[in-house]
Amino acid sequence: MTRRLLLFANSFPYGKQEPYLLREAHYYDAFDEVYIFALSIRPHQKDSIRNLPLGRIRVIPIHFKPHAYYALNALTIITTPALWKELKELRRTNRLSGPRLVQALSQFSRAAHESRVIRRFVKQNISSDHSDTNVLYAYRFLYQPYLMSRVADLFPSARLIGRAHGIDLFEERSSTCYLPGRTINLEMLDELHMVSEHGAQYLRSKHPDFADKIHVSYLGTEDQGVRPPRDPHGPLRIVSCSGVVGVKRLTLLAEALRLLPGGVRVQWDHYGDGDGLPELEQNVANLPDHVSVRLHGWTANDEVLQAYREGRHDVFVNVSSSEGLPVSIMESSSCGLPTIATAVGGTGEIVQDGHNGILLSANPSPSEVTAAIHRMATMGLDEYAHWSANARARWEASFDSNVNYRRFIDGLLA
Repeated sequence: MTRRLLLFANSFPYGKQEPYLLREAHYYDAFDEVYIFALSIRPHQKDSIRNLPLGRIRVIPIHFKPHAYYALNALTIITTPALWKELKELRRTNRLSGPRLVQALSQFSRAAHESRVIRRFVKQNISSDHSDTNVLYAYRFLYQPYLMSRVADLFPSARLIGRAHGIDLFEERSSTCYLPGRTINLEMLDELHMVSEHGAQYLRSKHPDFADKIHVSYLGTEDQGVRPPRDPHGPLRIVSCSGVVGVKRLTLLAEALRLLPGGVRVQWDHYGDGDGLPELEQNVANLPDHVSVRLHGWTANDEVLQAYREGRHDVFVNVSSSEGLPVSIMESSSCGLPTIATAVGGTGEIVQDGHNGILLSANPSPSEVTAAIHRMATMGLDEYAHWSANARARWEASFDSNVNYRRFIDGLLA
């Protein structure tokens, strides 16, 4: 009997997408064979591939085609029952529009093309019989579960598993307020694992008929160890780690720092780059003298974690307008950093207000953020140490990758 995992993930391990899959991959040692179908690899990703932890993992690259190809390919799937079911549902709910039609056709076309490539590979390279345990696992909840269902007939008694995160879950985050294939995906999956309770509640409310298929399986981070105590004589050292994009609202943090009274010394370090970096650089250029800023740009995750371990930062700050359940907060919490964060998505599942951090409103004013930073800066060392210990304890209880990923993989084989 062979235990076989087939993982369907966008571009992984090419490029920089899906960084947390790299950690999960360590636990694929429970399988005898592992195939990763790296979907929709863009030209700029094809020459960059990350090293995987297990020699038994085989990666099958599937390259993204020009948009014109998918437009022409849509003609071949126009009679597909799943597509018609999707369009009828859009019409029934008065949601059918030109942009949504294009979105649906594009997604179903990609699934059709990539499933044809995968079927050819499977027929030529994998032999499976009824004694094997086959797990087909879609890491995103977009077109990947439907694609996966188009090859499932090649694997007797296969289990179809999906994960959903944030951008692939919340329709309101799409420019069209629509993500194709929700009902179709849920019908075809045996289980869908959410990365937060917030996400699970959202999807159950939208699709109550499939509530029994929807589970919560937290992601997790490695144990980074406990950082040294906070320096009682230095400034409050806050840190953020994210892309410099609008949803992260880093200019809001800059404005909050501008409002700090002169007697409060703060050092802000930010790790990450993005299109908004030039604007952010302008925003922090004329902050008061008692506020210092270091914008590090893109920084390898190992270097960020080393900074946490060595105690270079005191408080993690995340003022994002939208989140799933931030892995960045899991990482900082494992080192005992209290957090200031907006109450969006599943953030409240890790940050407990007044216990291991401060939960801001979902849309805070600069002065609200200023007040939270001021509270942290003037907090007594004993209270800070208590919050720091609580941050570490919250991570140990729910976000230790050694526990979470092993439990998840064992569940796939149960």
